[in-house]
Amino acid sequence: MTFHKIFLEHPQSTSKPQGYWSHFFFSVSNSLKGIWFMILGIIHGFFPILFPFSTSSFLIRTFVKLVQSNRHQKELRKYIDEETLDDIASCIR
Repeated sequence: MTFHKIFLEHPQSTSKPQGYWSHFFFSVSNSLKGIWFMILGIIHGFFPILFPFSTSSFLIRTFVKLVQSNRHQKELRKYIDEETLDDIASCIR
């Protein structure tokens, strides 16, 4: 495998290519936040009074970032029909 394939192919394969470090920092920081909010969701499952909507709010904020980044159009269209995606995009821009 080449250096490009290992480190650069994926970050540069979306609608708006990213450099390695931009991709790295977003991916790692968002994933660590995700782990934190998933733990809060587990705690919330046991004690519903604690952390209400923390996990769902994180997921919604992350989804909004993905839509606004305009980097994942092909992937979004794979899971969301065009009309719904247009409705979502018009609400968050």
